[in-house]
This record gives sequence, structure tokens and C-alpha cells, in this order.
Amino acid sequence: MDLGRMASALREKRFFCDLRFTATRSLSAGIKDGEPELREGRESGLSVRAFINGSWGFAAGTPGDFEALLARAQRLASASKGNSRYPPVGDSVQYSEEPDAPAPDSGYLLSSCRELHSAMEAGPIRNRQLRLSENHTSRAYANSAGALIEDTSSILYARFTCIGKDGNAMREGHHSWGSRNSWDMAALLHSAEEAKRKCLDSLSASAPPHGTYTVILDNEMAGVFAHEAVGHACEGDAIMEGTSILAGKKGMRIGSPLVSIWDRPELEGAFGSYSFDDEGMQGRPVELIHGGELHGFMHSAESAETLGEQPNGHARAESFSVPPIVRMSNTYMEAGNHSLEELMEVQEGIYLKGMNGGSVDTITGQYMFRSEEAFRISKGEQAERIRDLSITGTIIGTLKEVDAVGRDLKLKPGFCGKNGQTMNVSDGGPHIRVRSMKVG
Repeated sequence: MDLGRMASALREKRFFCDLRFTATRSLSAGIKDGEPELREGRESGLSVRAFINGSWGFAAGTPGDFEALLARAQRLASASKGNSRYPPVGDSVQYSEEPDAPAPDSGYLLSSCRELHSAMEAGPIRNRQLRLSENHTSRAYANSAGALIEDTSSILYARFTCIGKDGNAMREGHHSWGSRNSWDMAALLHSAEEAKRKCLDSLSASAPPHGTYTVILDNEMAGVFAHEAVGHACEGDAIMEGTSILAGKKGMRIGSPLVSIWDRPELEGAFGSYSFDDEGMQGRPVELIHGGELHGFMHSAESAETLGEQPNGHARAESFSVPPIVRMSNTYMEAGNHSLEELMEVQEGIYLKGMNGGSVDTITGQYMFRSEEAFRISKGEQAERIRDLSITGTIIGTLKEVDAVGRDLKLKPGFCGKNGQTMNVSDGGPHIRVRSMKVG
């Protein structure tokens, strides 16, 4: 692929246009019907955008079709006048050459699967599922203003599930692990054991209570709230389109003074980090909430220009074949000053650990999350395990009820879906305490 020639062709145009090239090599191993299973894949391609008279044109294909793709994008953008806005882009020549990603090792993945599958075995467990996946991606970006950037990245992810049965009761336990660097067998074994433990513990858990309680959220649940309830409502396209309850509230106090939430794509080694977004812009940290006050939004170049704000490099695309949209990276609640023991100093409450699904309506601010594990709190001590517990409420209502924030900040890797696209992210926070929350 002659990237330099393509970049020169873009610079000759009198309208803004850009290109993205990605090449991804994937390998995953798992256990199916008790036998190791290996999957391999490769995908590569090129997309071109053109912006003319307030309209976008987008075309995707192979690098060999570059001229045709550029012409198609230009025709689509010229077909009608639109009302989209894009900031003036100055000269921003950049170039970085990264070493090739390491070749995936199928032998290591297969042998690891066998060892991890054995570690998940226990009497009541009827089914064990696991998958280890590697994705190695090379990217290139160029635009008509002179930008030229390349990089490589790797994503390693493992998911474990145990399904157990005790009498008529069927329960599941899940755990996951992720890295941008290398496989860690000790950490993988811990994740496998955690999936088994959660499954076995849930078999003897009691039925959930219903009502309003003081609730402590662990690092993962605090991160889920930061990501799902706050992060999505702070995405610039939702603000621009009026589909977020936080639209028009910038500068207003929407939560406890103890709450500050960030999205930071530049965090070194974090699962959702990147050097530049899919519009060729450097990913910059955004403080979404500062001391309970709505402070900032995540933007693509278009949403920033429309709302009169600065771009911060949050336009991401799942692959070359789809246009970039506003996405999160590493979203977390800032740490406070309390220990977990101090947070637990309540007469009666609920302690929630881990996320097991849920939903958020960013228009109304209503949410519902299911915890993976739940425990009663009695006189400051963790008591019996509870199963199938959910929490419900509103984004702003819950933010205002936070009365203590722990100091044990942790991030958890994962994936986020939006508009049919899935991206690697991480979210997290410290343990936090919410004075009043509906559970059931």
C-alpha cells in the first residue's frame, strides 16, 4: 500500500477529506464440548471520507480502490447540501512508526485453555466455558490538511463462565481479564477460579430483598455507573442531538461534591487507550464531572464544532468499514479518602459486586443494573449472600446520594456497544456508598 501517494492525493483536494486503513490479525482459543477449538482471522481495508457543503460522503473498500473510493465519497458528499459542521483543520503533519505486532502463538493459547478449563472444575458445576482472544491491529490515517499517522496495538482478552446446578437451582459465575501487553497465566488462573467461586457461592444465596437501602458499590459497579449512566450521557453526539438528560446542564451541580468522573484515552497501558482517534486527533483527558458539577463532554470534531467546544479526540470506529462516532475510552470515578471498612459502617445495607447486565435511558436518566454478587450488611459487617439483585434509579438522583468515596481505585477491561459498533474500553472507580437506592 502506497500511503504516501494516497496522502498526496488527499492534499490536492480543495475540500476536506481523509482516509483510514486498518489491518487486524485475530486468534482465539476456547473449549467446546470438552475439546480445544482454535479460530483465526484477518481483515484489512480502507475507508475515505469527504466533507462538502455541510455533507459527508463515506466509502470503504480495499487500498487498491483508493481513487474510486475517493471519487465515490466526493459524489455522495456533493449530492446535497447538509447542516453538519466540521472545524477548520490546519497543517498537522505527524508521523510515528511502530514495530510490527507480535505473531499470535496458537500453541500457547491451546495449552492454556486446557489448564484453565481444568481449574474451573468442581462437583456442582455442569458446564465450563472459556475463550482467550488476541487482536493485533495496524492503523494509518491521513487527511487533506497534511496529517499522516501510523500505529500498531494489541488487545488480549479472556472470558470465563461456570454454570452450576444444585437441585432445581441453576446459577452462573463469570469473570474476565484483559491486557494490552502479554498473557499472564497467574492472572488467568485467578479469573478462572473467580468464575468457579461465584457460581458455587450463588447456589446457596438467599432471595433478594425489596425496598430502599444504603448501598455500597464495589470498583466494578462504580465503574459501570460511571460508564453506562454518566459516560453515555456525556457523549457529544447525544448532547448535540438532544438525546441526553445532561444536555443544557453544563456548569450545573448534578451530584454530590464527592463525585468526580473522568474519561482518559491517554492512560498508558489501559484497555481503552489509544494514541490518536479515528479522525487523527490526539485523545485528550476529559473531566466529565468535577466535584458534583457537570464539567465536560467527549467530542468528535463535528460534535465539538457544533457545540462551540474544543475537540478532544473521542471519535472511534470499530473497523475501516464504518465511520467514526463519539466513544468512551477509560472512564472512571476519581478516588476519595475512605477505606472499605469505613464505608461499611452502616447498621443495615447492601454490598454489590460486579455487573451482570442492565440498561440506561440517557433521555430520561432512568437506569437498571443487575449485580453479579450481592451481600447484606448488618451492623457494619458483610453478611449473607443474596442472588439476582438489581438496582434502579435516575442518574442525577443517584449522583446526589453518594455520601462516601473509597480510595481503592481500580479499572476493569471490557467492551462497549453503540450504534452497532463494539469498542475496547475500561471503566472503574473506588468503592462508593450511596445513602439511598432502590433494590429488588
